Amino acid sequence: MNPASFASSSSLLICSLMITGMASADDHALRPTEFYLQSQAPSEFDIARPETQNDPVTFKTSTLSYQVNAPIAEVFRAYVKTNPLKIWSQPRAMVRAVFIPSIGRTIQRSELATNWPGFEEGMDLFLDMAKLPYPLVNEPAMMIALRAVKIDDVNYTITFAYLNGSPSYGFQKVEFNVPHNGRGGTLVQHHVWFRSYQKSIERLYPGYHRKMLWSAHRNYRKQIEPTFLEFLGINRKPSRRLP
Repeated sequence: MNPASFASSSSLLICSLMITGMASADDHALRPTEFYLQSQAPSEFDIARPETQNDPVTFKTSTLSYQVNAPIAEVFRAYVKTNPLKIWSQPRAMVRAVFIPSIGRTIQRSELATNWPGFEEGMDLFLDMAKLPYPLVNEPAMMIALRAVKIDDVNYTITFAYLNGSPSYGFQKVEFNVPHNGRGGTLVQHHVWFRSYQKSIERLYPGYHRKMLWSAHRNYRKQIEPTFLEFLGINRKPSRRLP
């Protein structure tokens, strides 16, 4: 498919997903993720704009960092094994489904409590994101879909890519390192390389997205070490490397 056709079809799908996420008197209206999963077979789940991954100039970037008082292997394992119900059950973002490649089927939220094997490469995570804040108060809820493209238990990194149907395209990479401040524990850095299809969303999405990520990382922290968390800051300087 040529880039123009791809952009057009992606925009139409995103608009459809946003429309179905609008508040309605109909209690049976489909959520964005439900609409997507009913209109796409698992074989059609695909990374959005994969041709851009080697072009860092196309992306906006941000990094969220914090330090947790636990060994690096323990922290990495918690991120891979913790059930997403414990992480993404917040007002801003709710996990709705997970496609698990090892069993070849999509697990709905109601099944996740008893059918979570841990993250594996090729796994797709589907989240419904709440409405964006003012001045986009009239923008409906949207779906965010991510694929775990690489889980590196040697270098302690987890890399995700946005799937088609998400409001953005690009990559995310979570890195786990031993900090250099002499305090021990593990430094967690969450890097995001992204662009959005709509300028209005691209303006507000980064700040809103960081709040979502921070809430998720706080939930991971609760699974690892509930009494120690140090926020080291947000770096929005352009990155010259990609995950």
